[in-house]
Amino acid sequence: AIVGTEERAAELAVEAKEPVDEIKISGLGEAINTAVAAATRAEADGIGIIAKVETHYPDMPNERGCAQIVITVKRMTVQAKMQDARGKVIDPENKEDLQEIWNM
Repeated sequence: AIVGTEERAAELAVEAKEPVDEIKISGLGEAINTAVAAATRAEADGIGIIAKVETHYPDMPNERGCAQIVITVKRMTVQAKMQDARGKVIDPENKEDLQEIWNM
C-alpha cells in the first residue's frame, strides 16, 4: 500500500556558494577508475586542469593496504586558460607553448 504524507510548503532556495579554485578528487581501490574519469572529464570539458596526481597505499583497518589516487584539479578561469599548471604564461598564438601544455 502507498502511504502519503501531509502537504507542506516548499523550502526556500539556498544561495549558491562561490566556486573554489581547486578540488581534490580521490578514489580508493575499485573507485580509482571513477576518480580518474571524473578528473579527465572536468579537464576535457574545460572546467579545470589536472595539476597534480598522487598515489598512495594507505593501511586499512583490516591490516591490508589498498591503492588510492588523489587528483588535484585547478579551476579553469580565463586567466588560467592562459597559464599552464606551473603558472607559466601561455601565448595561444605560439605553437610551441601550446605543444608544451599538451606534453605535460
